[in-house]
Amino acid sequence: MKSFKMLMIAALTILTVSVFAQDSTMQKNKNKETAEVTYVCPMHPDVIMDKSGKCPKCGRNLTPKEKMKMEVVGLYECPAHPNITSDKPGQCSVCGSKMNLSPKEKMKMGVMKTYTCPMHPEVTGKEGDTCPKCGMKLEHNDNATGPGNVTMQFSTSPASVNPNQEVTLSLTPKMKDKPNEQVPLDVEHTKKIHLIVVSEDLSWFNHIHPELNADGSYTVKEKFPFPGKYTLFADYKPSGANHTVDNLSVTVAGTVPAAKTYGADKLSGAAGDGFSVSLSPEGGKFLTNMPMHINGVMMLNGKEVDVNTLEDYLGAKAHMVVVSLADKKYLHVHPSVEGGKFDLHTTFDKPGVYRGWIQFQSKGKVYTSDFVMNVSEGTAANMKDMKHDSMDMKEMKH
Repeated sequence: MKSFKMLMIAALTILTVSVFAQDSTMQKNKNKETAEVTYVCPMHPDVIMDKSGKCPKCGRNLTPKEKMKMEVVGLYECPAHPNITSDKPGQCSVCGSKMNLSPKEKMKMGVMKTYTCPMHPEVTGKEGDTCPKCGMKLEHNDNATGPGNVTMQFSTSPASVNPNQEVTLSLTPKMKDKPNEQVPLDVEHTKKIHLIVVSEDLSWFNHIHPELNADGSYTVKEKFPFPGKYTLFADYKPSGANHTVDNLSVTVAGTVPAAKTYGADKLSGAAGDGFSVSLSPEGGKFLTNMPMHINGVMMLNGKEVDVNTLEDYLGAKAHMVVVSLADKKYLHVHPSVEGGKFDLHTTFDKPGVYRGWIQFQSKGKVYTSDFVMNVSEGTAANMKDMKHDSMDMKEMKH
């Protein structure tokens, strides 16, 4: 009798442990299938919190962003025998059918899709969103959070550069872990590399395009007009990787002239041959930490011109580059066209003086209009006022 009681106690103990272990395993699996929710500012993706609230930079409401966990057992299942699962593709052990992704995994993959700006991969969002920095539509990009593995090797020939001397600029994209392999680049806006060159005081600007050589390098010739430091922005996209902008520099020998200083905004830029472009920010001023909507009107000999009549330049009616004077922050803005005018969207991260250049093409000639923009610190109150101004403008149009 005593032995029987001992056996019963042992059996109950084993049963209890088994049930507990099963519940624990089920709970772990349940946790693995649960979405982690974080809250992100739609204007400042670096602002991430574990609960809802407002962005400390601009005051906008944080939006939830779900990211499903990857540790899932049973990624694949047999279409005829859904109880037959596997963590890798293959054939069903019962009927030999091809194992497919389970419906649950297809759903999770859809949730996990990342959409980013092709020009600013740090800007993320959902399908259908546009980039607040340049106005481009966000594209599906699962590499968005991956580290960059490509760097740009840069040199000049001759190594010592003098003013107004023709210099060959050589740029070679290199993989950090495989430096001897050539790195293919995608064509973006009809070119593989866009090289933006500015002087230290931003009084001089050029936009050139290095051409590919057999050894994988890209070269282009340039002349620097006066002594001093020049910043070069190499704008490119390695195939299968994120869009990249590398900051390079050239120092030109000689006595550096006095730096040009800037006062009030200069929002009308003559481009030559009677062309000019005038900018007007919505709300009347340039502010940080909020999406800026800027209207651009083109004039020819004093009369407004429909920008749709322009030829395409690098695959669009125009391109705009914006650079900050203090820290050489680079923005590539893509003007869309609305009502015969340029419609520009961008976001300024810091206050200060910015210079901008719009380039367009007519009768085979490229024209450039330049601007000066004084950007002030934006606040949540400014954001509210901007929204009201935007709504008033829409009502006036209707």
